[in-house]
Amino acid sequence: MHIVRHLEYYSGSKEEKIPDFRPDFPYIATQVELDHYRGSFVPWHWHKALELFYMESGELRYHTPGGTLVFPAGSGGLVNSNVLHMTEVLSRTGPNIQKIHFFDPVLISGSYDSLIEQKYVTPVTSIGHACGLGSSSYFGKTFRSHLGCTPLEYRRRWQDNDKN
Repeated sequence: MHIVRHLEYYSGSKEEKIPDFRPDFPYIATQVELDHYRGSFVPWHWHKALELFYMESGELRYHTPGGTLVFPAGSGGLVNSNVLHMTEVLSRTGPNIQKIHFFDPVLISGSYDSLIEQKYVTPVTSIGHACGLGSSSYFGKTFRSHLGCTPLEYRRRWQDNDKN
């Protein structure tokens, strides 16, 4: 696990340069020691990678253009790709340690025409467009509002019934 104690930007940008994050292996686990940051805050930045984090100890506030959230020890969250954000340490009584997993969104969605794309993304998108919905996320939201579950949960429920 890579220890991080400061933020580096790409030249001329607020894009974070994630240490040891490479296109040939687009994943890295880091331990961020927030008390080492100047002023105990991480300045505004963004990155192409998804950020899945867990507060091991301490407490911090995440700021995005859409609002703020507080994360105490034992909680965590996800920062989507290309979202501008900053964090500030709220706890001054002990170490503020954050575990972060950075990964390329392709690891979840698959690349164009991959098995993941063909099996999971394209069918939902196609159904949504056939029903006159503009995007797969809107289809999922509408589906859930009518049936009380996501399309994947619905499919799993019916697959489980077929096994019985």
